[in-house]
Amino acid sequence: MQAVSDQWAPALRASHSLKGAVFVEFWSGRSKVGTARPLDGQVTADWVTGVRRSLDCLFDPTWETTIKANMILRPFRGIFYGYGQPEVLPLGRFLVDTDDVGIQPDRTVGISGAHDLWEYVVRSRFPQPQASTPGIRVTEQIRRLVLGTGMWSPDEIMVTATSSATVPPLVWEEDRHQAIADLCEMAACEAFCDRLGRVVIRNRPGKGAAVATLDLPIDMQATVSTADVCNQVVASSTVTDPAFRPDPVTVRITDRTRPDRYIAGVTPLVTKRIEGAWTSTGEMRSAALTALDKAAAAARTVTVTAIPNAALDEADTVNLPWPGGASEALQLQQIRLPLDAAGDMQVTTVTTGGAE
Repeated sequence: MQAVSDQWAPALRASHSLKGAVFVEFWSGRSKVGTARPLDGQVTADWVTGVRRSLDCLFDPTWETTIKANMILRPFRGIFYGYGQPEVLPLGRFLVDTDDVGIQPDRTVGISGAHDLWEYVVRSRFPQPQASTPGIRVTEQIRRLVLGTGMWSPDEIMVTATSSATVPPLVWEEDRHQAIADLCEMAACEAFCDRLGRVVIRNRPGKGAAVATLDLPIDMQATVSTADVCNQVVASSTVTDPAFRPDPVTVRITDRTRPDRYIAGVTPLVTKRIEGAWTSTGEMRSAALTALDKAAAAARTVTVTAIPNAALDEADTVNLPWPGGASEALQLQQIRLPLDAAGDMQVTTVTTGGAE
């Protein structure tokens, strides 16, 4: 989560009905060539797919001759406080490609799917097979591969990953981006561009303490996906002697067995079946609860419409307040932040409950 003032959180709900601070700067090289308020659009921050951040926006026709290929767009969003001064946050830096720009029938200018500056890594392929430097830390090898693009200085690459894993002898053919992705797997880290266009190499975020509570509109909308969810476990004994074989035991998520993860009305039940040489009902129930703790809701996603909070980052853990006063800790997978002042934010989250 981005650092903000103490006024930020209390002002979020009020700002939803007031004029928000939303604008986009146009940059060519190191020169700013203009600033515009978009007619519509969104910034998508995605922790799961290959594109970390992308930009879609629409501008009035006066900007048709300004927006050109290879230009960098820098969107911002914030809050106007009562005394008129806004607090704004950068939302990323995005490279405009020729295919990203389109002129609409009403002459408005649309930007569709512009990627953040990590696109430079994707495009910077090796001109010939590239050998690794065996024995150095994986994080250092990643840093060197990023430097090899020529797009960032050493001061613009921040390494906080703590892995001590070292690089084996490797040879990469062409794909620099894939080489970095494979190295990240070795070191359990991730490499990406932050909101200011700098490269960050950090430990892969795990389940953490909630950094904020989602502020929900009065007409809260939440969609709970149960496609691959195990929310019920049936344990059966494999003991062949009927005298020592207890009847199967069923355990499901309820407000009694798993109050931290229970949400009323989540259907249908999806069952996981386990077997073992258990001789008592107590053993079976304990095993079923353990299996439920590992699998229950691990794949459950919740998509929520919320009041826009530009300070939230993908992979943050947030509290989601449910009707009735209960709340649940969820990790953000995707954030769709609107670039119009009154739009709603869409977030897709996964539960943080269960075993690692």
